[in-house]
Amino acid sequence: MKPSITVDERGILLHVTNEAGEGFAIPLSTQTVVDLGLQLARAKAKLMTPEGKTQVAKALGSLFWQLVGEGKDDGTPKTDA
Repeated sequence: MKPSITVDERGILLHVTNEAGEGFAIPLSTQTVVDLGLQLARAKAKLMTPEGKTQVAKALGSLFWQLVGEGKDDGTPKTDA
């Protein structure tokens, strides 16, 4: 399960699940939420730079090759281009 954040009468809660499948709701302070927002804004700004876009493109390319199984011996025959 992906972590999620909810807001209700108890306040702002971070919901997570451990390896055993047990769910936990962790209360977050207002300052923690503000800090998370600022960090996300900084990360977004950094990714919008030419260097950030290059880094994302390289990571996506690497992920693609991992998904298609380059260099992985899974028993399927490899074809030469």
